[in-house]
Amino acid sequence: MASRPSPEFRAEAVRVALTSGLSRKQVAADFGVGFSTLSRWIQQERSAARGRPGEYSLPRVLRSDARLRFVITTSNSEPLRRPFESAQYCSHDYQKILRQHGFEVSMSGKGNCYDNAAVETFFKTIKAELIWRRSWPTRRAAELAIFEYINGFYNPRRKHSALGRKSPLAFEAQAA
Repeated sequence: MASRPSPEFRAEAVRVALTSGLSRKQVAADFGVGFSTLSRWIQQERSAARGRPGEYSLPRVLRSDARLRFVITTSNSEPLRRPFESAQYCSHDYQKILRQHGFEVSMSGKGNCYDNAAVETFFKTIKAELIWRRSWPTRRAAELAIFEYINGFYNPRRKHSALGRKSPLAFEAQAA
């Protein structure tokens, strides 16, 4: 009968899985345990710690910094879309770290609630007029429908109240 791993072994496997940037499958193979076993250990550690390990034992800024380092090490060049802590996103140190790792920082002026209004309105419109009206058999089918909607209807024909009841293409042509 195989012996049980020591608590220290389990703790080290969980620590490596959560902080190394390697996949859980890779960490499980490196430690010679099954993927489901490692996942169970991580879940047990989180349950015992009431969240992610060490999450509540550190000051808020350090928790955020630890999460940011984890995202950077595990990123596949995907854009970081949301800050972990809103105050952190505005800090100079945070923005410096992002720039050092090739992230593009995008932020409006303080208290500007309208910086994203046009995009949010567009997403709501495309969802209401196209996405929610039918189901899509494949992701590719949805992508093609969205492309056709934007380039065949939304930009050339759909009239926008913010543009004086003109389509975006007509508005740009008039402005040029």
